[in-house]
Amino acid sequence: MRASQPAEWDKARVVLLCQPSTETLFAILETNSANFLYPFDLKKAIEEHRNYRRKLEEFGAKVYDVREMLINKCDDPGDLRRLREFALNSVKYAFEGISDEDREQLLSNLRRTIDVLSPEVLADIIILRPIIN
Repeated sequence: MRASQPAEWDKARVVLLCQPSTETLFAILETNSANFLYPFDLKKAIEEHRNYRRKLEEFGAKVYDVREMLINKCDDPGDLRRLREFALNSVKYAFEGISDEDREQLLSNLRRTIDVLSPEVLADIIILRPIIN
């Protein structure tokens, strides 16, 4: 599928959304970072987002959520393996001041953790892209 919307007034047929979650909570904790104009309640934002999605679907748009797309077909072992690798590569460590041996131990621990996480949690890791200090 090729992304295309020739004009903003054309009817949207396919829409990709990402329901607010923990990543949005982190963003609203510091409103001066220009992510949002003012503080708001995440629970209300999630409900508003669900209503928005419902309206898009009522008007005929096929709506996909980023998390849903990430975990789609994860019953296939190959797809699940690729999702795990994506999640593993989404985590970054601040390795300053540690030995190569400690670095390898941290990465080994991370891989063991990634290997037991559900597709839904892996999708959250991919979206959060955490940096561990």
